[in-house]
Amino acid sequence: MSSHIDITAFALQDILEGIADGLSDAQRTLRDIAPYDSFGRPNTIYQVPYLEFNLQVTTEFQTVTEDEVAIRSQLKFKPAKLTSGTKSKTEIFSSVSGKFVATVPNEGLPQTVILIKTTEPVIVGANYEIEVEAEVKNTVGEKFTDATVEFNFDADTSNELSPTDIIAAPTFSIAEVSTDVDGLATTVVTIPSTEFDEGKFYVINVNIGTVSKTVSLSEF
Repeated sequence: MSSHIDITAFALQDILEGIADGLSDAQRTLRDIAPYDSFGRPNTIYQVPYLEFNLQVTTEFQTVTEDEVAIRSQLKFKPAKLTSGTKSKTEIFSSVSGKFVATVPNEGLPQTVILIKTTEPVIVGANYEIEVEAEVKNTVGEKFTDATVEFNFDADTSNELSPTDIIAAPTFSIAEVSTDVDGLATTVVTIPSTEFDEGKFYVINVNIGTVSKTVSLSEF
């Protein structure tokens, strides 16, 4: 009696994510080893520096259709079948290989930090004005000078936090500011007083490169 086993085909993304998840779990287990044994002696702590992999797979093109119309094609992979018995068999297969390498966060440099200060709202005509100051430095205290800081309004998060949707978005005196010799960048946010007095929240994203910080401006 013979049995038939279906082998699911996976996209390359699924394969790589599965390997990455397994590597992460293994490193987490190694990191959880107690630093000392029962006699107080230091235990050996292991770190996975890299992981090389080489997979033998068969490939297939799979077209996804919707209402009999092809919408996209995918290249998927299956594990290559092993031959057994006395019959000879010729198969065409592919090799997927690569390496996961452990890297130091931020390329080993001190992490960038953004500190934010805001002033009390000041009524000016029909609006409130709030000064937002961003201080940019790293974890060893070095200040970033002449670095571009961006100020942006996060409408989606603001509406989620507010009792009703915000009608008029805030304005900035300047949206992109270069830090001074003290690593400071400042802008003035103008918010309609009618909406601000209703208890709405205005979420401002402050970022330099890929590092960002969020501050919420509200009456409360």
